[in-house]
Amino acid sequence: MAAPSRIVALARHTMRRDDDRDGDFAHGHHKGRCADGEYAAGVASTGRIGSSRTPDALYCRELG
Repeated sequence: MAAPSRIVALARHTMRRDDDRDGDFAHGHHKGRCADGEYAAGVASTGRIGSSRTPDALYCRELG
């Protein structure tokens, strides 16, 4: 059976916890991270015309 997974979208706002102990490591830029006990199994981005070609989403999977 596959480990639980989830998508963390980065396109419109920052997806981080309010109690994030790492601080704001890129002020003014969108960012996201997988939760404790998860790892980033994939990164999605787009190359469409007019895009900044930066990551749009993380695919997070549970460790183990």
